[in-house]
Amino acid sequence: MKEFRSFFDLRQLHSFIIIGVIFSSWISAKPCSGKTLVIEEESNKLIICISSPIISLDPTNYRDRNTQTVLKNMFDSLTTRDDNMKVVPQLAESWEALDDTTWEFKLRRGVKFHNGDDFTAEDVRYTLKRVVKEGALDGKTSPRKGLLGPLASVRVVDDYTVQIQTEKPWAILPLMLTLQEIVPKNYMEAVGPKGFQMNPIGTGPFRFVRAEGEEFLILERFADYYGGSPGNPPVQVAPLKYLIFKTVSERIERIAMLKKGECDIITDLPSEAVRILEMVPGIKVLSRPATRSYFAEMNCAKSPFNDRRIRLAMNYAVDMHAVTDHILQGHGKVLPTVLLPNAFAYHASQKPYPYNPKLAKRLLTDEGFSIVINCTEDNRQFASIIAFFLTKVGVKSVINVVDRDRPRALGENAIWDILVTSWGNSTLDPVGILVPKFSTGGRGNYSNYSNEEVDRLLSQAEGTLDLRMRESYYKEVQEIIYSDVPMIFGYAAEERYGVREKVRSFIPSPSGMMSMHDVYIEDGG
Repeated sequence: MKEFRSFFDLRQLHSFIIIGVIFSSWISAKPCSGKTLVIEEESNKLIICISSPIISLDPTNYRDRNTQTVLKNMFDSLTTRDDNMKVVPQLAESWEALDDTTWEFKLRRGVKFHNGDDFTAEDVRYTLKRVVKEGALDGKTSPRKGLLGPLASVRVVDDYTVQIQTEKPWAILPLMLTLQEIVPKNYMEAVGPKGFQMNPIGTGPFRFVRAEGEEFLILERFADYYGGSPGNPPVQVAPLKYLIFKTVSERIERIAMLKKGECDIITDLPSEAVRILEMVPGIKVLSRPATRSYFAEMNCAKSPFNDRRIRLAMNYAVDMHAVTDHILQGHGKVLPTVLLPNAFAYHASQKPYPYNPKLAKRLLTDEGFSIVINCTEDNRQFASIIAFFLTKVGVKSVINVVDRDRPRALGENAIWDILVTSWGNSTLDPVGILVPKFSTGGRGNYSNYSNEEVDRLLSQAEGTLDLRMRESYYKEVQEIIYSDVPMIFGYAAEERYGVREKVRSFIPSPSGMMSMHDVYIEDGG
């Protein structure tokens, strides 16, 4: 253990030296290369550096956190979350369950799309149909279909009333509708998907101006904005004139741009840069609780991980507290399963598996076997540390860096044994992670884990309107998962932003989104 701690102390020192050197070199560097913003003379603008490009400008045709963060400033949903994560009305004014499978939503009047069209019930029906109907996107099915689960149909009662029918009781419909932004039916049908991608139209606080490839996106204040949700005050038109999202994939480059005043907010601030930025005048570091879990899925359909004892040994073999001390430097928490501590129904009485390499060795009946660990470049560090610990108990590993989290093959014929990955859950509800990861055949169940009792409990939890029963079902699911150990359970990382002090009213949302409709620049015009 002393050897491990010394290794990471040196790694941490090395990280600080590297960042210090890079900071020094960037102070006198020329402006970052790339396209120049034409609106540089406009003082009332705010630039946010994000880590990856926007996948789509069509809210029905993406599945990506960065993309949703941007689109939430252009498009509104029927419902949204307040600062306490309560579901509140947005484009809807109210809703009620008429029976176990029918919900009625009253819509807000006087809402305009960016092209001047009125927002009506037809836009709601059209949007939700695009999401749930097979092949509705020019023959392609929306990647967001799984988010709306058993939604069956939408009936327009009048211009400002819709009834949504589900195939089975689904108590979380208002919650899940926070994830789906509404598009204009008439405009989308007139210009088609390609035309919409070139000039998207929404009801949000900012309207599209232009995009320059994947490098940056310029939005402008929508003067006719209805003000947003009364449950998420202030209700107002955005103070900012321009909101600009610039894609900068390199963390060091994002940090340097913030330090030189070339942007106002940066996302995905690494742990090792927090203390450095906190010492820079005019810059502050803001954080929010985690909305993403990190873990290592084991291929339960393949030997040796079809044996629970081997899976249990993997959890005892890895000192996850030491892992998080190094990667997160105190800005995170080790998890007993995958549900986040700030999520509904988190099982607080469960404790993470302790580090016990002696017990791990006793459980490993096949001494000296070798495995393949898959990971993306983003998770290479986590994968390398896991491999380091496994070596200590006699398990040799080969790390295979791949281009995406979802494996190209699943099951016993897959070449990988462990997949080091993560899963975002902005709803902070178990349905956003326990269902896709642990239900049989779930869209994110890469480990081929299957348990009939888990399936039954998850189905019951989704169907009941009783919050206490939902919590009970989900806690029971966590107990079973903890025992079955289909993963090396990992950690949750605080999410941090670097922000210039002149930025006012920016409060990181618990949901992981960035709502900028009330943010302003202290010296803005």
